[in-house]
Parts: sequence; structure tokens; C-alpha cells
Amino acid sequence: MWRSFVPLTGTLPGERHCGLFGNSGENSATPCADNLLVSHHAPLHQQDGVEGGCGHRRQSLCRTVADPCYPATRKTLSNTVIPSRSPILAPLTALTAGAVLGVLGPLLESAGSPMGHVAHLVLSAGWTWAALAFCVGLTGRSRTGSAVLAPACLSVGVITYYAAKLQRGEFREFVALDDPSQGTHIYWAGFASKIIFWCLAAVALGAPLGLAGSAARESEYRSLVFRILIPLVAVVEMVMRLRTEAPLQGRVAYATWSVTLLAAVSVIAALVVRAIITNGVRGRKQRAAGTPGR
Repeated sequence: MWRSFVPLTGTLPGERHCGLFGNSGENSATPCADNLLVSHHAPLHQQDGVEGGCGHRRQSLCRTVADPCYPATRKTLSNTVIPSRSPILAPLTALTAGAVLGVLGPLLESAGSPMGHVAHLVLSAGWTWAALAFCVGLTGRSRTGSAVLAPACLSVGVITYYAAKLQRGEFREFVALDDPSQGTHIYWAGFASKIIFWCLAAVALGAPLGLAGSAARESEYRSLVFRILIPLVAVVEMVMRLRTEAPLQGRVAYATWSVTLLAAVSVIAALVVRAIITNGVRGRKQRAAGTPGR
């Protein structure tokens, strides 16, 4: 028996028309939007003016989870039609970001403008590289993928960083110190040692930072410690630089590091306040619903 016909010009409570037509099975389901259910009705014969025969048309309706009238299968749009995070695009984007960060640091080092010097100080800071690995984990598809992709991203950044420095002539030395006329050559041992050391550091530190970014996506109150990790790293680094390097780097560096320190402290305070407010609201809702809080 065919189910009752629902005309295309009207909708039932709690549903909307998708405008999809196809030859799928009677009880098959097609995703229309996230967290919605889609039911395919039986072929429409002469009720809607379409002649019967081989050209049967099926009507698709998007139904909410609470609609018990028709069998349907829960499927999300992100998992079936258009993946929200492509398994190829996400790693490619992360590796590209690492390469761009690695190139920009040395290129901006010789910038003549104060803004270029500020950008160099920010992009070459350790907390910026830590933030890159953290963001890779924050946007990753899984914890395992984040632990693998974050150090790979940092390693690409290290290679491009020192490749840019090599292109700018920072690893060249005289062939003979007593006779500069013989010219210069590339000091490959120093170049390779820098890349190997910092790639090992990227692997050792990138994986924990990627996992921290993945854990920061959780909504629980305990994930706050992961969310404030990068601002905390920035605070520690800026305090150290202001104490040891600021007198030698000039006013631009001092102002940049001071503003970065103030911004990091502000971010930590904002995240803590937000977590307290969110946890309080959740607790009140749980008590109102009769559910014991955490």
C-alpha cells in the first residue's frame, strides 16, 4: 500500500519541502540539512497530474527528529553530501600555513617600516609557532590526525624558514678567512644542523600542542586549561624577552612585546570569565531540570 499523498504546495507541521526528486527506494533517506530527517514518499501517479508508468516521481520532505509519521534515517549533510572538513584540503591548508609563516619571518626581518618590523617580531615569536600547531589541532578531524599534522606543519615551516634565510645569504662564509678575494660558499653543515634541530623540536612539541588544540574543542569546564595554553605561553615568552632582550632591541621591540603581553593577559582573563559564566548557566539549567551538576 502506498502512503497517502502530500501535495507539493503544502507542508505538514514540523517539516519543509526540499525540492528533491529522484528514483531512490521507497524508504530511503536523503540528507537535506544538518540534524534533519528526509523521507521519500511513494511514487505519485495521477494525483498530481503526472501520468503513471515509467516516469514515477517521488516527493522529498525534510522532517525534524520529532516527526514519527514516516520512517527515515538520520544522516547529516556534512557526512554525506558536502564534507565539512575535506581529508585533503585540511592538511594542505595546514602545511601551506606553516610554509607561509616560515617564509614571512625572514622576509620581514629587513623591512624598513616600523610595521614590517612589528610583523617580523610577532611572526618570529615562539608563541606564534605554538599557536599554529594549536590551531591545527583545534580544526583537525581527530586527535590522531592533529597529533600527526601539527608537527608536520611546524616542520614545513622550519624548512621554509631556513630556506628563506639561506636565500638571503645568512649561511654564507668566506672560503679562506685570510684571503677574502677567493669569495664565499654556503656553510651547509650549519644550515643542515639548524633544520635538523628545529625539526626535532617541532616533532617533540608539535604533537602535544596539536592534542591540546583538539582537547580545547570540548565544551567541558576542564577544557579551559587547554584554551588558555597559548596565551600563557605568550605571557611567559614576553616576560622573558622584556627582561633580557628589550634593552638591546629598541623601542619598537619593547612596545610590541608589551602590547603582546597585555593582549595575552586580557585573553586569559576573558576565557576564564567566559568559562565561569558558561558553567554557572549550565549548572542552573541542570538544577532546573532536576539533573545533578558536575
